[in-house]
Amino acid sequence: MLRPEPRSWERTPRHVLAGTATSYAAPVVAALAAGSSLATDAIVIPFGSVAFLLGCTTVVWGLIALTVRLAQR
Repeated sequence: MLRPEPRSWERTPRHVLAGTATSYAAPVVAALAAGSSLATDAIVIPFGSVAFLLGCTTVVWGLIALTVRLAQR
């Protein structure tokens, strides 16, 4: 998620946010692969909610940034 590109006031924080979303999503994917139980629900619900919110924020932020960059051309 973190790419070696020029530092930018917009891109660097967005990539950090994307990396954080991935960190929260990894245990969710592992728990879902293990099957259903109360223990997996205890992981999936809080971690999945955070990963979903961070992921959606990253996508919206990226689309806005893309739109702004295209408008500046």
